[in-house]
Amino acid sequence: MLDRAGVAMKNVLSPEEIGILSPEDLERIQRIFQRICDERGLARGSAGASALARSILVHYSQGVRDTEKLERLLRALARQSKPSVTVH
Repeated sequence: MLDRAGVAMKNVLSPEEIGILSPEDLERIQRIFQRICDERGLARGSAGASALARSILVHYSQGVRDTEKLERLLRALARQSKPSVTVH
């Protein structure tokens, strides 16, 4: 990239630092999304699947990039959000 004077400018920020996902990132996110949707029985395009997608992207953008860690986190969050049932 050149500045106005025609001098080459150095890209200071990496794609990760400015929030750009690589093709590998997108593939990883898609696999995680599909696996968790299948586990939960979520239909693609459902409200639950949309919430899952948002959660994946939020945690991924916050630095949780390891597939196993991200899946464990998503499963733990799902367990926490399930209403408890008490029998009287």
